[in-house]
Amino acid sequence: MLVITLLVAGGVFAYIKLFGGAKASYKDKRYGFEISDQSGWYLIPQKKDVYYSLGTSDSSRKTVISYFGVSPVKSAGVSTQSIGDMVSQSCISLANERKQNQTGFDEVTLNGKSGFECVSEGKPDNVDKVYTFRLYTLLGGSGAQYDYVLSASFPKGDAIEEGKVNRIVNSFRFN
Repeated sequence: MLVITLLVAGGVFAYIKLFGGAKASYKDKRYGFEISDQSGWYLIPQKKDVYYSLGTSDSSRKTVISYFGVSPVKSAGVSTQSIGDMVSQSCISLANERKQNQTGFDEVTLNGKSGFECVSEGKPDNVDKVYTFRLYTLLGGSGAQYDYVLSASFPKGDAIEEGKVNRIVNSFRFN
């Protein structure tokens, strides 16, 4: 019985080390958002201007394969059209600055919240693959304290990693 208990405990520990790292769900009381399913993602060092950063990895080297970040931003209280124009221009500038090709800009609804999605493709500085980059700007609505910028990236054409990104983006919620 002791051997079985040790094997189960060792298996759970190995699973958490390889696939866990971050709790299955995350609720942030400070900024009022929740990620209900971040299984398979782990906490990584924060990037500049990003409040909460997660990554997926190859299990052998802990090299980040896909990225997801959350940046709460004080709500500007301006019209959706004005924000759309600002976000569109920012996406073009960011893509040009990073030598990426902007492939799309759309108004989106994500988990009942309206916003904008900017999509671009290019090679990150430290990786020799083409990546898809998605930037979501989600609006809190009238009276909201925060809007949110979600950033995500994954190897272009990698359906498994794209599925992981879609899952975590779709599990993001805020008040």
